[in-house]
Amino acid sequence: MRLIRVAAYCRVSTKKEEQEKSLESQQRFFTEIINKNLAWHFYGIYSDEESGTSTKKRKGFLQMMHDAREYKFDLILTKEISRFARNVQDSIKYTEELKRLDIEVRFLTDNINSFDSDHELRFNLMSSIYQDESRRTSQRVRWGHQRQMENGVVFGASIYGYHLKGGKLTLNLDEARIIRLIFSLYLDEGMGVHRIVNHLASQGIPSPSGAPTWKNASVLRMLKNEKYMGMLKQKKQITVDYKTHERKINHGEEDFIIIENNHEAIVSPEIWHRAQKEMANRRTKILSKTNHSNRYWLSGKIQCEHCHFTYKRKINNGKSKYRQVLWMCGKIDCNNQSIHERVLQEAFMDVLKNHIDNKTELISNIKNILYHVLSNTDDNTAEMHRIEREICRRENRISKLIELFLDGGIDRVNYDLKRDSLTKQINTLQGEFQTYAQIDEERQTMTDKLEEISLIIESILNFKVFSEELGKSLLHKVTVQSREQITYYINNDDGSNFFTSF
Repeated sequence: MRLIRVAAYCRVSTKKEEQEKSLESQQRFFTEIINKNLAWHFYGIYSDEESGTSTKKRKGFLQMMHDAREYKFDLILTKEISRFARNVQDSIKYTEELKRLDIEVRFLTDNINSFDSDHELRFNLMSSIYQDESRRTSQRVRWGHQRQMENGVVFGASIYGYHLKGGKLTLNLDEARIIRLIFSLYLDEGMGVHRIVNHLASQGIPSPSGAPTWKNASVLRMLKNEKYMGMLKQKKQITVDYKTHERKINHGEEDFIIIENNHEAIVSPEIWHRAQKEMANRRTKILSKTNHSNRYWLSGKIQCEHCHFTYKRKINNGKSKYRQVLWMCGKIDCNNQSIHERVLQEAFMDVLKNHIDNKTELISNIKNILYHVLSNTDDNTAEMHRIEREICRRENRISKLIELFLDGGIDRVNYDLKRDSLTKQINTLQGEFQTYAQIDEERQTMTDKLEEISLIIESILNFKVFSEELGKSLLHKVTVQSREQITYYINNDDGSNFFTSF
């Protein structure tokens, strides 16, 4: 009599020590039960220590299916449907394929045999029960999270400037001092993010990761973080699918949970709101050609040497039939005469023609100046990919944790603690991803505008045609002694300036 070749499949949800023991226990159980049956021949055990809602990454399972197609065994024993496949579609797909191969599958705990006539009905029923339990567990967890958020419990990893323990934020005094410094440099000193990064490095202040240099994105994220004014804003990301744990940025699909004065503030609400307004203003200056403070090529750059007031632009129609654009000292009683803009433009072009020997080299230098802005902006692609991988890892761990809970491998208290910790980490990572995505979007907008400027530069190689954009890019400042004595300070690509007088 030919013995029935029997294989077994078992799976645990994590690689932790207690689960490794559980795997050993399952393997021992299947070995004993198969060897006790004289009509059976023990073929082997397939196992996986990683799990999820899909079978794609389960090497043991996939190897078992490969061997089944080679007709290496006749019967598979497994504990239950939730150990074999977590969704109905996979369960039906693989058991039906095995049935076509004349290989029987027995689910011992569920008391289901794939060769029984009613196995499909029972199979669907049990699989649906497991799936529904996962859904209800997810709903219970979300409900619990909602109540905790409403009570001010902070979800996420520790944030620079605070200690996070037991869902409560308390000040880290040393880091809080750095946060206040960053806001002061931005608002009081007028520094941009890149200059702040350089300043912190020059002062030997380590970054949040402990590295000697900071990242632009880190500083920008700090300036935007409402937690620093004592506000707690949660549910910035929401779960789309309880089965895949896919999450997305909350664009109003669900209400945010916002609590004012939830914890001790590092900066006042007034300072934080000033920073948000200043960021919006600076962004407008960069992205909009019509911004008032940088509307014209000489805006804020031309100064009277006598009284040190900034020149203002004025359109004088007067009695002349021609429209005249003048620049005049902003001090009402200054005796310095106004200057026609056309005169200033021609003088500027003469500076370029008379003091630049190699026009091709100049064009290269101009482009270097323009794109220096971009080179100082971090390329966040690699970092965004890293964050996506980290989010995926944690979502997989949540899937495993749910399965472990449903299998009775972990109690409710430990399940809630571990699920909360992973959810907090995901929320923090998705916040970082959103910041990087916004920076990249703004960076691309700036890239497009610099491309336009580059085309303009190419069109004025002979310096006969004046360009507003060229003036904005090259001109550092202008000082006026008189109509006959004007000094131009021109930007070099190395950050220095040269000047010439007319």
